[in-house]
Amino acid sequence: MGRKSSLTEIQRAQAVTLKEEGYSIRNIARRLRISKTAVHNAVLKFNTDGNFRDRKRSGRPRKTTQRDNHLIKRVVQRSPYSSLPKLHALLLQKGTKVSKMTISRRLSGYALKSYKPARKPLLTKTMKTKRLAFAMEHRSWTVADWSHVLFSDESMFEQFTSRQRFVRRPVGKRFDERFTVPTMKHPPSIMVWGAFSSCGTAGLYFLPKGQTMNGQRYEKLLEEKLLLHMEVHKCSIFMQDGAPCHRSKLVSDFLKKKKIRVLTWPGNSPDLNPIENLWRQMKDQVAKRQPSNMNELLNAIKLTWINISKEYCQTLIDSMPHRVEQVIASRGGHTKY
Repeated sequence: MGRKSSLTEIQRAQAVTLKEEGYSIRNIARRLRISKTAVHNAVLKFNTDGNFRDRKRSGRPRKTTQRDNHLIKRVVQRSPYSSLPKLHALLLQKGTKVSKMTISRRLSGYALKSYKPARKPLLTKTMKTKRLAFAMEHRSWTVADWSHVLFSDESMFEQFTSRQRFVRRPVGKRFDERFTVPTMKHPPSIMVWGAFSSCGTAGLYFLPKGQTMNGQRYEKLLEEKLLLHMEVHKCSIFMQDGAPCHRSKLVSDFLKKKKIRVLTWPGNSPDLNPIENLWRQMKDQVAKRQPSNMNELLNAIKLTWINISKEYCQTLIDSMPHRVEQVIASRGGHTKY
């Protein structure tokens, strides 16, 4: 562990924050990869000066006191969605008049920066219980076991996506047509069904324009193609989520008749299904092609699909044991996937 003569303000803030959260000086030094002396000095300096700077400020004194700083820190830790206007009003009530930018800087000093929250499906207590049960049941599965599964799903592709893009333009030209992205209330789109395994992609099927998957269409698709895909990919298990069309009597009867083993999939669990990563990768690649009409969109989807490598598919299958462990670690809650 390297020793430094002087810590940065961020390192001091991190050391003080960890100390206030109950970590020992030894643990803080190990986590931040700094010396125990540096941790001790950072904490001592903050308790004495109330800041993390190398030396005392020669200009005007800070507008917030140590008590003010601790107050907004406690509020944000208890209510992470507290807005700057709310914190600003709170300090005004306490007689402290500062700008919202100052409040933001104080929170950043505590390593409490503002981030866009991750969007995840709603998980009820029952859903978490089922997710945990699924993970525990399949905890012993190896990559070799998951390699016998054919993963499937539907996905919608749009001509104009909401994928965030950036443009460099002159000042004052924000609304120039060259620097704008066209949007539509109902952009041209098409739904596709696809499947893959460790051997690569298994099939991509386009639904008729303007139609979505229902039990009848889904049963017909499986009847025509599923057994062939499972044989070619040497898969003995079929994965589908709990979408209504997948649970129709037509589909259930077909799968039972053909004696196809189906994984019982927990609801609202796209993080467990690696094909979701494949769809995301595809949509990014399709968007880069910037299709200008439906034919170009269809061609972009087809080209992207056939260019998905077997190695990428294997990487997704390799992630399954870790996905399962993450669900267990979160007690059925959300994971990073």
